[in-house]
Amino acid sequence: MTIDKTRAHWIAKLGAAGIPSGPIQDVAQAMRDPQILARNMVVDVLDRNGRPAYKAAGNPIKMTGLGDPTVRPAAPDLDGDRGEILRWLEGKG
Repeated sequence: MTIDKTRAHWIAKLGAAGIPSGPIQDVAQAMRDPQILARNMVVDVLDRNGRPAYKAAGNPIKMTGLGDPTVRPAAPDLDGDRGEILRWLEGKG
């Protein structure tokens, strides 16, 4: 039975047979996975003072020549970007 062997045993056995495989992880394990971290799939979201407030999913789309930030800025205040948005709309109108 599969339950009689460790996860590492089965991953090694499948790999030796040429079958791609990987472990099933819970959210906490996935958030610490070295490959996920290396691909910027977990990023810091900053608070209003520029300090990391919490971790969130990074951009899953990776394209050569485009940035892949490891940090997201804090969200603007409610209605905080009104002037900039209106200027943009007027320039496009």
